[in-house]
Amino acid sequence: MNKQQIAKAFGKKASEYDTHARVQKYVGHRLLTLLSEQSVDSAHPLLDLGTGSGFFLPDLKRFAGEQSLIAADLSEGMIRHVQSNHGDLVDACVVADAEALPFEDGSLSAIFSSMAIQWCDDLDGLMKELTRVVKPGGWIAFSTLMPDTLMELKDAWHQVDQRDHVNHFLTAQEITQVLQKHGSEMTCDTERVVASYPDVKALLHSIKGIGANTVNEGSKPMTKGQLRALTDAYENVRNDSGFLPASYDVFYGVLQVPAN
Repeated sequence: MNKQQIAKAFGKKASEYDTHARVQKYVGHRLLTLLSEQSVDSAHPLLDLGTGSGFFLPDLKRFAGEQSLIAADLSEGMIRHVQSNHGDLVDACVVADAEALPFEDGSLSAIFSSMAIQWCDDLDGLMKELTRVVKPGGWIAFSTLMPDTLMELKDAWHQVDQRDHVNHFLTAQEITQVLQKHGSEMTCDTERVVASYPDVKALLHSIKGIGANTVNEGSKPMTKGQLRALTDAYENVRNDSGFLPASYDVFYGVLQVPAN
């Protein structure tokens, strides 16, 4: 994936992100609950990795207490938004690539990262980097997406053309296999979260509203004819309540960094 393109897309939507991020808010709150069940060392900072708009910073600050809190994101636009709206909650705001973090070895107590690491190409390399910066015995709590995410949209597109219009994601088995190489203790869970929309335009507007309309290499802008065909195909899954479903296939992982 082109990370500069991803960062730019999310940065453009910083001010309106929270309006559209219903699923992201739900998933992040559940992940925070999982992290809060662990004993986190308060002597080292807590990192919100892929902080986005900073929506979870107030909850993370309550969890961290007097512990230092750092917000990091690939998007400079998102970090500017965090500085303007949540600057009083954090000790530092950092523009950073999750796969090459600007932190010393073992300098963090824990990492919270909700629905961000799916934008990284190499999960094994990412976990090596995250376990590098977290102290032995510290925690990494993350959520990410799996292949059935937006399956209704994917199926509808397949009736229109054969190109990829939804990003590729790892399976739960593939994610778990990587985690087993890097953690001394691990808790994993999966969940299907379904959002509802009145029509296809509302769904696409929501995806674009959080900047997540950047897809795998080779995607092209949608034509009016494609939109009409996509709308017709998506109608096949309209539910009894009169809404169009959009499923998110979510993986939750809480990993303890091995002690020396």
